[in-house]
Amino acid sequence: MIKPSCPKCGHAEFEMTEIIPKNSQFKMTAIHCSKCGSIVGTHAYENTGILIRLLAKKLKVSLDG
Repeated sequence: MIKPSCPKCGHAEFEMTEIIPKNSQFKMTAIHCSKCGSIVGTHAYENTGILIRLLAKKLKVSLDG
């Protein structure tokens, strides 16, 4: 099994923090090293798939095949 580690300091524990990048209208979630704070990944704050399904339901649009 692969054990992830920070590319900067080698620490193996990570945290997730909400961020708003400069000049952005959307929040992001940053995955960062809990020791040095180096960001190792990001992903969307909102789950896009869930948002699309909620919108389709309100518009009475079927997303099933």
